[in-house]
Amino acid sequence: MSLLRMPFLSPDADNSHDLMLCQLREPANTTEAVRVTEEPTEEAKLGSCCLASGWGSTRPDKSLSAKMLQCVDLTLMSSDVCTDTYSQRVTEFMLCAGHQEGSRDTCMVSSPQGRGQRAWGEPRSL
Repeated sequence: MSLLRMPFLSPDADNSHDLMLCQLREPANTTEAVRVTEEPTEEAKLGSCCLASGWGSTRPDKSLSAKMLQCVDLTLMSSDVCTDTYSQRVTEFMLCAGHQEGSRDTCMVSSPQGRGQRAWGEPRSL
C-alpha cells in the first residue's frame, strides 16, 4: 500500500474536502469485514455511530505513528459542538464526531506528513 503525504496546512487553511486515498499493492480479498462501502442514501443523523480510520498517534502524550491502520467508532455530533471545541475553522462540508467523555477520538496527525480523517485538533473532551 502507498500513502501520498500531504503538505502541512496552517490552522486557518480550509480542509473542507480533505480526503485520503490508499492504493493497495494487490486487490483486497472481499469478506464480511472487508468490502466496498455503499454510497449513503440519506444524511447521517446526529447521535449515530460512524467509523474513522488513520495512522496517526494512538497516544495523546506521545507522537507515535501507528504501523497498522487504526479504526475507531465515534458518535456524530453537531457542527456547533466542533465550532465551540476546536480552534480551527469548521465548515458546512465537515462532519463532527467523537465522544463527550473524550475516551476515544480520531488518530492525531502530529507532523507535516472525512467524512473520516482528522488532521487537526487536540486530545481533550468535547
